Amino acid sequence: MTKKKLIARLKLLWLPSLLLVGLLLVYFGYDWRIYFRQHHNIAIGIFILLMIFLPLIGFPISSFYLFAGMAYEPIIGFSVASLSLFVNMVIAYVLASIYKESFQRLLQKHDILKSAVNQKNLLRLTIIIRAVPGVPYWLQNYLLGVSGVPFHTYIIVSWIVQSTYLAGMIYLSYISFQVTPWKLFAGIAIIVVMVVILRVFLNRGEDK
Repeated sequence: MTKKKLIARLKLLWLPSLLLVGLLLVYFGYDWRIYFRQHHNIAIGIFILLMIFLPLIGFPISSFYLFAGMAYEPIIGFSVASLSLFVNMVIAYVLASIYKESFQRLLQKHDILKSAVNQKNLLRLTIIIRAVPGVPYWLQNYLLGVSGVPFHTYIIVSWIVQSTYLAGMIYLSYISFQVTPWKLFAGIAIIVVMVVILRVFLNRGEDK
């Protein structure tokens, strides 16, 4: 096995491992949220810094969405995470603009870069990349940054779309501690259906 394949497999294992640890803590009755209530200001500060900077180097943003719902009340979690999300997007766009050529070389192996560069409707490009699952969050940021998307289009569309995902994931992770499993799965099913409908709608638009 090559080093590249090994790293790719390890990346796939981090989320299941994190979920397993969380389930074990819950199973044995450890309420880790007490720590965050006792050290509220410090915990939020650390969370904000990690959410701003770790996704810049490829750390999955969804883990922060889920954590915000588990650690805080929905309104607090959404407020803190959406602010961190906004700052992260701004920094990523600035980095992509300053080091445009370097990021273009980095993204050349992704076929989506070629279609993005050739896309004339930059608003549509931003909506497709942000709304349709499949492109990692960190790649979305840098891809839009090097594709010539104006900053106001980038930040408004990106923040609205990702904040919608954020609100949904915070709610789901929060109610997972409050409701019966069938209600939780029903909520997940609704999100999946909405994503499928959105994908079909966008694909029809491309065929016209």
